[in-house]
Amino acid sequence: MFVLSVKTDKKQILFSLLTVCAVAVVAVLALVIPPADTISTNEIPVVSTRGGSGEERVAFLKNLGYETDGEALEVEEIRLPDESDETIKKYNEIQKKVGFDLEAYLGKRVKRYTYRVLNAENSPTQACLYVYRDTVIAGHITGADGVAPLI
Repeated sequence: MFVLSVKTDKKQILFSLLTVCAVAVVAVLALVIPPADTISTNEIPVVSTRGGSGEERVAFLKNLGYETDGEALEVEEIRLPDESDETIKKYNEIQKKVGFDLEAYLGKRVKRYTYRVLNAENSPTQACLYVYRDTVIAGHITGADGVAPLI
């Protein structure tokens, strides 16, 4: 027969219990919280917002249900204004409804990629994506009906 005797005090037991609880909390949070480079709305599943490459931007649009020919019609570097004017506020309200927020990007240089949407009901329709440091930060659809959110 083998007998093991361990001498512990209350501090060691408390420390061990706290460590186990902390590891359990981190594991649960890692499973529940989506990665920072994703958006989610009630209408669609979580979608990656990576947009550094053409393939990533086309995949982003495809995940939202938009088919493109894969080539950007136009790529333009723009600087967002330092402060929100009425136009930016209205545009940002649309973006907030779908999980984006431009407030953190005011005053920054971003790239706007414009794609032709091939499967739109109203043609011609284009999708515009605004990308900052390889992340899609905003976007919209333009067509005969005007400007609409991506989602």
